[in-house]
Amino acid sequence: MILQFKKTFFIILWTSLLAYNQAITQNQPIIDSLNGLLKTNISIEQKIAAYKSLSKIYFDSDSNKVVLYTNLAIKLAKSVNNFKEISLIHNNLAWLHLSKGDFKQAKTFFRQNLDNAQKGGYKAGIGRAYNGLGIVNAYLKAEHSTVLDYFHKSLKIAEQIKDSVLLAKCYNNIGLTYRELNNNVTALKYQQKSIGINEKIGRIRHLSKNYNNIGVIYYHQKNYAKAIAYYEKSLTISRQSGKIHDIAGDYHNIGSAYKEQGNYEKALTYIQQGQQLAIQAGDKSQTAFGYRILGNLKLAQKNYPEAEKKFLLAYKLYRKIDQINEITILEISLGEVAYHQKKYVKAIQYLNKGIKLARKYQQLDFLRDGVKMLAKTYEAIRDFEKAYQNLQLFKAYSDSLFNEENTRKLTNQEAAFNFNRKEDSLKALQTKKELQLNAQINTQKANRRTAIIGVGLLSLLLLALGVFYLVQRRSKHKLTQAHDQLLSLDQFKHQMLGMIVHDLKNPLNSIIGLSEKQKDPQMFKPIYHSGQRLHHLVMNILDVQRLEDNQMLLNKSLNPLSTLISEAVAQVSFVTKVKNQFIEVLPLPKVSLEVDMVLITRVLVNLLINATKYSPNNQSIQVKAHLTDTQCEISVTDYGVGITSEFIGQVFDKYAQSHPQKSGQMRSTGLGLTYCKLAVEAHEGEIGVTSVPGQGSTFWFRLPLTTLPKQEVETTSVFVQDTIVKAVIDEFSFTSDELAILRPVVTQIRTYEIYQTSHIMKALGGLGEELGSRVTNWKVALEDALFTYNEERFEELIEQVGKPI
Repeated sequence: MILQFKKTFFIILWTSLLAYNQAITQNQPIIDSLNGLLKTNISIEQKIAAYKSLSKIYFDSDSNKVVLYTNLAIKLAKSVNNFKEISLIHNNLAWLHLSKGDFKQAKTFFRQNLDNAQKGGYKAGIGRAYNGLGIVNAYLKAEHSTVLDYFHKSLKIAEQIKDSVLLAKCYNNIGLTYRELNNNVTALKYQQKSIGINEKIGRIRHLSKNYNNIGVIYYHQKNYAKAIAYYEKSLTISRQSGKIHDIAGDYHNIGSAYKEQGNYEKALTYIQQGQQLAIQAGDKSQTAFGYRILGNLKLAQKNYPEAEKKFLLAYKLYRKIDQINEITILEISLGEVAYHQKKYVKAIQYLNKGIKLARKYQQLDFLRDGVKMLAKTYEAIRDFEKAYQNLQLFKAYSDSLFNEENTRKLTNQEAAFNFNRKEDSLKALQTKKELQLNAQINTQKANRRTAIIGVGLLSLLLLALGVFYLVQRRSKHKLTQAHDQLLSLDQFKHQMLGMIVHDLKNPLNSIIGLSEKQKDPQMFKPIYHSGQRLHHLVMNILDVQRLEDNQMLLNKSLNPLSTLISEAVAQVSFVTKVKNQFIEVLPLPKVSLEVDMVLITRVLVNLLINATKYSPNNQSIQVKAHLTDTQCEISVTDYGVGITSEFIGQVFDKYAQSHPQKSGQMRSTGLGLTYCKLAVEAHEGEIGVTSVPGQGSTFWFRLPLTTLPKQEVETTSVFVQDTIVKAVIDEFSFTSDELAILRPVVTQIRTYEIYQTSHIMKALGGLGEELGSRVTNWKVALEDALFTYNEERFEELIEQVGKPI
């Protein structure tokens, strides 16, 4: 499916340019007047304005004259250091190239726009430049984090200068980007903010785009009734504005939603109306989209020849305009049509092309659909081995996508189990109380009989019996209390055993399942990560006891902050991939901390795993750090379920959990955060948390600084999924003696490939056990890179030792 972001921007861009698209013959008197004015003795500012006016007239008809007049305007503006005018002119040139599809040149002019706006202190120009850079980077398929960074910079300036138009644009653009990330909740929030501003300032046509974008969000959530409602709101406004390509897009979207509802008659009516308008407007992208959804409609109606015809028409147009996402879908759709027509060889060709594109551009949902259809095709030609392989791939891709229904079922089963267990406990407690009551009644009867028989006894004997009775009552009370405590401890023991077994079971299952008959080196990475998770859980349990007993010796050394954070992110990347989450690390201070690297890395890993566990799929997790005079504060922020006020004071206690059954999250031992507190305090630091229920939590900890930090910031500021910040080139600072020990080993390692694990480990074994902290840290880092199959990090560590001897 076409990127909604790209499609929406092209529509808005093209419409804005149409305002300047008047026939040259109609503007000829104005052109002559401006040229005449330029020949007179007017001021430089007036000449700049005249050149800009001429550039605007030719904007959509003669790009060469636009370049000529804008260059003359720039030359004059530079002569008087008018950076604001230079910025505005570069902005116009950038949009001209963007409208022509020259994205790289557009990016260059947006950067020049930014530079000159910054020189002139022109905040509105800076904000527009950041917005333009966000748009052009989206076209150039940059990382979503880069695109969002530009839009947020633009948004910040728009808020400062109270520019409502720029604010509405930024909110819309941020919403479109989050839609691309499948974060529909956040996308909807930003679209609604954009609607509020556009309604207030009367930007009616942009309201149509907002409503259309919200319709797309509901469409992808399969809430087709709501999607149609918002598409129709967009259509009403588009009809008022009379923009044909907008109306065509609205008709197509409504028809597509009706098709998903199974109302094929209405779907065909709307799609055909949209297609007629798209062809009339000469809009190739919208026309191709119309052919594709017509193909989907015919496929649903099992009219395979007609479906193939429409898909091929769409394929041809998308090839011309180079829209890769749509080409991926069409390859898979044509493969499905060929399968239904029993043209199996052709189906396999189409499907393999689609799967290859989906892998290249990380389109997981298309990849899942492609391998599923390929499995069915191989089954049809009785190639059961390949069918089974693709079925396994389908299951793997399906498992990595969030399945809300399964999670809800699991939560309901757990709640039912807890209810039954509680009911059984209440019955047992009631039976026990009845027995105790009967015993007390019998004891009282016996005592009364004894009292009646002993009425005639001496007062001393009565006193002795009274004392004996009191002692017996007291003893019985103590025994009852001890019995209740034992029952409580026994119940706690069973709960803890269940939690520990649950935590250890998952990584063990992963290791067993992935390693069984496994010969593919690519699978060693998930096996390694599962083993790391298991080791991580065990070390949490052991180290909490050691830290509590003050038996843990700290192996402190100076470690760059970026290295500590990148190592932690690397260890949790496997978990974030499964939930399609991404970790955003804001710019870091360039500072080294004197800490036990293993303990503090595990503190960060625990906090990151805690954040992934209580955050929904497709959500971001933020890591940042800042310095005070004496401390470095590091924080991890998630946007998950949050922590209630009554529990937040207990969050670092042993075995504490914030209502796991109620939140629907997995159970765990509750030792991870306890370990974090003990490890940070062992470094003479402090740790804490702030949280708003329903909005997320921020866990922070502070460590003392031993040297004055350099007030510099790391250039890399964003982690997404398995992207890791690279350490500085000289992160180990080996001595000549250490290099003399390491270089023979590295020379031997260079003779092997990274997948020859046993040979490389044997070579590392030649270093022995008595190593300094730098050599030990280098060895550990190299082993991590080896077992995670991180070739880039592996080569970087080898190069840091130096050239082979």
